[in-house]
Amino acid sequence: MNANISKAERAVPEDDVIDLGQILVTLRAGWKVIAGAVGATSLAGLVYAYAVATPIYTASATVVLDTRKPQVVDLQGML
Repeated sequence: MNANISKAERAVPEDDVIDLGQILVTLRAGWKVIAGAVGATSLAGLVYAYAVATPIYTASATVVLDTRKPQVVDLQGML
């Protein structure tokens, strides 16, 4: 008899329900801790990136400008 009942029709136990309102209440209650953790890890990452880490790749570029006038060949004169 249970084979005729689809998964959508079965009762969902209370343990499997996600309460978004409760999640928001929990996040709102701990916003200072979350903001502090994000700030501390961001600061640690910036300090590491700019003060501790040595660059692995460096690049250099050279620009050469040709200031000579181009020599235009008269094709009609060559024929």
